[in-house]
Amino acid sequence: MIIQRCVLGLILMFVCTDAFAETFNRFIDGDTIAPGDGLSLDMRAGLALAVVEVRGSVRDNKEGYGLSKAWWGIGWRNNASDSLTVKVGWGNTSYATDYDVRYMRLTVERNDSLLWSSEIDKGVDLANGDNSLSLLFTSDGMLGIDIGERYLDNVASGIRAGGFPCGRVSVSGSDKFSMTRAIIREDIDPRPMLTTDWSVDSLLDYIALSNDPLETVWEYLDRDNDTSLAVMGGRYILATVKNGHGYDIIYLGGAVTMSRLWEPGMRKGTLTPTIFVNDFNLVWYDSLMDRMGRDDEISASVTDNSILTLRFPLLSTQLRFSRKLLR
Repeated sequence: MIIQRCVLGLILMFVCTDAFAETFNRFIDGDTIAPGDGLSLDMRAGLALAVVEVRGSVRDNKEGYGLSKAWWGIGWRNNASDSLTVKVGWGNTSYATDYDVRYMRLTVERNDSLLWSSEIDKGVDLANGDNSLSLLFTSDGMLGIDIGERYLDNVASGIRAGGFPCGRVSVSGSDKFSMTRAIIREDIDPRPMLTTDWSVDSLLDYIALSNDPLETVWEYLDRDNDTSLAVMGGRYILATVKNGHGYDIIYLGGAVTMSRLWEPGMRKGTLTPTIFVNDFNLVWYDSLMDRMGRDDEISASVTDNSILTLRFPLLSTQLRFSRKLLR
């Protein structure tokens, strides 16, 4: 599959539900975790989605009567009084009999109250081998669980965990718990960061009283665009207003691609002056809200206070906007 990186409109050739989020991944090599110790990590704020996958085992996991003392699990704490724990344990239905069944028991507890539990006897290691446990949290408070010895199978979805993902995640277990690895994915929802206090009316009222010729409204004029590298996603209407260091680029309308993400008044980018007159360093948020900046070698300029040009040289794309006359 050919993936095309986009700007301004600029949409990737495939789109998934969380494609607009900025993604961070952590890979942690494991070791034996002593009782009372464990792994503990702070999560980033403003997460749209988080996945925590841990592979591990308890080396002294043995069969016996009822539930074993061997266990390991993943805990999540928002604050001192709000916690969630997903625990892996084992047991035997009728130990030392012909009809005994060995099983794995999964439990989810919220603030020490049982939310969900299930017993599994297939697709998982029931002795002292490794299993992988994967938890998927979404910002609407829902939890999904996958587990398996060799392959992950979904065993639960739509558990109302509430209040997650945020805070601190931890991994711990009973004596001789060994963590092979941990993989953490954090998807940050950029929309709150791009939201401003501007409305269309308040912005137009402000611009009408401004003496700065660069505080104005711009409408799409034309483009020089290599469509094999970037695809236009709309003919944007933008405004530029001072922000103390330069100018904010405010989105007013015109999005076609991923238009559901963009509301009038959101920040579409920034312009920071360089040593050259009417030349700017550009930060731009494309249609999927991915940030583009210095590493992408993008820039902007204003000609005769009437033409705003945005340049994306690595994508062989240039976009021009003309100053819009306001009544």
